[in-house]
Amino acid sequence: NLLTMTMKTPSWQLIALSIILPYLLGWLLSPQLISEDYFSRQIKADPPSATPTENHQRSLSPDCKKRLAKELPPALLQGLSLSLHHSGDVTPCGTMMAELSMFEEALQTFDTCVNSLDKFDFESWLTRVLNNVSTCGPTDLRKPLAPGLFGFCDRGEDKTPILFDHDRLVRIPSTNTLPCHFHTREGVRITNVKQFRDLLTTSKAAPTCSPGDTDEMCRTPSL
Repeated sequence: NLLTMTMKTPSWQLIALSIILPYLLGWLLSPQLISEDYFSRQIKADPPSATPTENHQRSLSPDCKKRLAKELPPALLQGLSLSLHHSGDVTPCGTMMAELSMFEEALQTFDTCVNSLDKFDFESWLTRVLNNVSTCGPTDLRKPLAPGLFGFCDRGEDKTPILFDHDRLVRIPSTNTLPCHFHTREGVRITNVKQFRDLLTTSKAAPTCSPGDTDEMCRTPSL
């Protein structure tokens, strides 16, 4: 015997009722189940996420400001210019006057104070300070990863040398780019604030001249 099953096609009235009835029930019951200000509370409870810079930005505590002023005394910075050279270039790519406020502003992106910065924190901090020298960006890249010095420090995967301590470098929060290494004229790597302060002190006590400097520039203490 052949067993067959048949299904009667539902009428259009039944189809319409199956669609409309759940909608009506939901409309009638929703005020009882969900308060009117439910969605407004949800919106207020989920503010938009902050940018990387906002996440890291903070105000320096009075103690931290005193510590920074002790490490880099305003009297030492006064009248002192910082000359920045691209690696191997005799002529500086730019110069800036040293001001304590620039060091304070760059330090606000750290969760610690200047006396607790390790070598990698220090290089990242100094990169943020010296990014104020806007003329030291890359000159050979069509599309740098970031403007100014940030774009020179991190030249992308194909053109950035990978050193043994690469994984420990502290990126710049606002651009997520790598910092620079900084060296003296003699090639000594600058790695901490005490060494940096000693270099500033020596430079201010005995100003030196670079090729192409004017008499006025030679009289201005610089590092």
